[in-house]
Amino acid sequence: MKHYSTNRSAGVQKIETLGGDYALKWDDKTQMSAHAHAALLSQFAKSGGFFERLVETCPMRLTSNNAPKVRDLIATVMVAMINGATRFRHFDRLHGDRATAELFGVGRFMSCDSVRRDFASIPAEKALPWVWRENLHLLQDVIAEDYILDLDPTVKPLYGHQEGAVFGYSPQKPGRPSHCYHTLCIARLRLVLAVVVHPGGETSGSHSRSMLADYLTFVSSVKKPRLVRGDVSFGNESVIEDCEEADVRYLFKMRRSKRVRGEFRALLADAGAWRDASEGWQCAERDVKLDSWERARRMVFARRPVEEKPKRKKAPPQRKFTQLGLPGLDLVEASDEVYADGYEWYALVTDLDRNARDILPLYRGRGDCENIFDEMKNQWGWGGFTAHALKQTALFAGLSVIAANLWNIFVRLGDDGTHREAATSRPLLQSCIARLSRHARQGMVTIYTATSEKARRVYRSISVFLSRLASASQLSAEERRQRLIAHAFRAYGAIRRLFPPDIGGQTTLALT
Repeated sequence: MKHYSTNRSAGVQKIETLGGDYALKWDDKTQMSAHAHAALLSQFAKSGGFFERLVETCPMRLTSNNAPKVRDLIATVMVAMINGATRFRHFDRLHGDRATAELFGVGRFMSCDSVRRDFASIPAEKALPWVWRENLHLLQDVIAEDYILDLDPTVKPLYGHQEGAVFGYSPQKPGRPSHCYHTLCIARLRLVLAVVVHPGGETSGSHSRSMLADYLTFVSSVKKPRLVRGDVSFGNESVIEDCEEADVRYLFKMRRSKRVRGEFRALLADAGAWRDASEGWQCAERDVKLDSWERARRMVFARRPVEEKPKRKKAPPQRKFTQLGLPGLDLVEASDEVYADGYEWYALVTDLDRNARDILPLYRGRGDCENIFDEMKNQWGWGGFTAHALKQTALFAGLSVIAANLWNIFVRLGDDGTHREAATSRPLLQSCIARLSRHARQGMVTIYTATSEKARRVYRSISVFLSRLASASQLSAEERRQRLIAHAFRAYGAIRRLFPPDIGGQTTLALT
């Protein structure tokens, strides 16, 4: 075995590795960061005014002389979440990253204990309105255009003793206590507009009603959605009436109740009522007044022939909980209701005046919400940032939405302007190293991208745009933010319409 000496005076140590012999040199002075993206991310945040606004509007008021700065706390949360934190303990990963702290203009990154304690000081009545307001301010240029608002709840199983952790509908983890995340989003753009966390048993659309009403009131001065879309959770008259009163078109799936099944079977007897639709489906329609409704509304029925009825699966264990009177039955539909007289079928209620065959693919477009939920739960910490207090869990769910939207916009500034999930974009852009130095009083950031040609291309694309935007001195701060958002979503300029003209696309941003 070879023995190597250490030259302490030169700070060099010889080491023997599986790949050969090397000299190991220690450097305790150079400012380095494993998060090279932080330099451009900080430039992006400054160009849009996003970070400073979060700090200025934060309702946190810390009076202790030893209290950390609000700026340091918000920087810790945003940077950690963007870097992949999905648990409170992950905030501690930023400890010692002085280079990233310097790039964001903060003294230091805070510990997870400090973050949890100080954010808990925000009054409950101020926490969610702050998060909502700032997220919608971030996306104001998007929602100023035509867009479709998707409503959907998703359940996240829990494993602790958190407030609101009760039995709910969870096909992946039946019988486990959970939280339900009621969400408003623009699915096609993978943008979350708002989220409210409820106990796991509160899955029905009635628990989203106040959220929807608040949102429509909030955006009335900007632009209301062209269409509100949701599944069976929202096909009830209370939600429908809210849309009608707000003068917003709606499209909801109906629960297969006894009356709805009767209407479908009545249409089956009328062969002339059915028209061909897309992907093997047929459609028919009629005005229906349910017993609980004050007036009749348009229902569109869809059917598709099936050669053989699928075998009935064993009922999931959570059904025994719903039979005890707990909420959530509106999400559970018996498998024999899906098939009737040789057809797979469903029913929609809407006030759209489009042809029925155009409405079916329009509704199926809401399936992209599941991709949003998968990303938010598995890549952005929904269900991970859980506290004993439900209001704290809701606050951090909202903060993770802001972080996800910021990263979504930032990545879109890259070479193709499309969305990349965090699971793809983080390994691409967060695997490079940055070095901070100073020459003649000028700060220098050196980013090492030799390992990835693709990362180098995306980095440079983002850098070129942000530099051009910064050099446009004739633009006001507001105009720069607008240009930034328009550039981020430029890929959608090539799509004239994602849906029929009278409905509008998910977005038709004016790109200049």
